[in-house]
Amino acid sequence: MKKILFATHSKGKTEEFQRFIKNCKIFSLSDLDLKDIPEENGKTFEENALIKANYWQDKIDHSFVIVAEDAGIEVDAMNGKPGVHSARYAKNDKEANLKMLKELKDVPECKRAARYVSVFAIVQHGEPNIIWRSTCEGSILKKPCGNKGFGYDPIFFSKSLNKSFGNVSPEQKDTVSHRGKNLKKLQKWINLQTTSQSSF
Repeated sequence: MKKILFATHSKGKTEEFQRFIKNCKIFSLSDLDLKDIPEENGKTFEENALIKANYWQDKIDHSFVIVAEDAGIEVDAMNGKPGVHSARYAKNDKEANLKMLKELKDVPECKRAARYVSVFAIVQHGEPNIIWRSTCEGSILKKPCGNKGFGYDPIFFSKSLNKSFGNVSPEQKDTVSHRGKNLKKLQKWINLQTTSQSSF
């Protein structure tokens, strides 16, 4: 069985990953005491995900499959921002939410469309790279609603669930979220590997 390194230090992302992925040994950067952070200077989520995946592929044992994600939120009224800068938009989640609400204070509800974006890059030694993109459509609320989740969840209203991500259980969020969609793809890919390669 090969090992998967999910290239993140984020506790929230790691918990989502672990809820989905079975039949593999899963490690986060924290599990392996890897503290480096590659410079994410790409202009797209795809570029940044590959930067991270390739960085760690060069740093650790080739027995690992590297899964790196770049994710963020795009707000139409902000011309797609913060986009690839979502994680660096403010010092922490609370400040990021307040900053976004301030920037959108004069924007009416009908023009507050937004989407979460998740891009996975899968890199393994001697194999072609794999890239997946998934999105979750919604809008930005006028004020925080709920205290569940992380990131922009308290101000993100899910179109599919008709609720704020801050007000739903992790399991409900998983059914429609951008990351949940990519994790479903990853589990299917792992299942195929298991079927075709007894070593995986």
